[in-house]
Amino acid sequence: MCSPTGRPARDVVIHEIVTPGFDVAFGMLAPMRIDELTLDERMALGGLIRLMVRRDGDFSEEEEARIDAIGELRAGGRSAMWKLISASAQALPDETSIRAAASQIARQDARATLLAMLTSIAEEGGVTQAEHGLLEWLRQAWSR
Repeated sequence: MCSPTGRPARDVVIHEIVTPGFDVAFGMLAPMRIDELTLDERMALGGLIRLMVRRDGDFSEEEEARIDAIGELRAGGRSAMWKLISASAQALPDETSIRAAASQIARQDARATLLAMLTSIAEEGGVTQAEHGLLEWLRQAWSR
């Protein structure tokens, strides 16, 4: 079945019915699962999440709930997501190391996944200037 634009139906949402391959939580084609990322990509994701939630100086309940939801959808559970974030603190202890690791991500699907997850977290409670700055830095770093 195709959409009116000729694209396969799996790529669209019609009348609030979500077709396979589309992720309403991210408003886009489904990002990769966490276990599909390499170890370096997972550590960068965990570090970037840590940076994102610190950006506005307030780790809100909404941000925590969004991270939990991403864990349920993409990491095999909430606890797996928090373990990844915790492990990233050991592997990438500061902003410099996190940014260096993120800059090394080369796979486009991994970049899109990380950006979708980070944007989703930032949007909880509204994207602050500082959160927007981190997202823009990533876009620019990955456009080179």
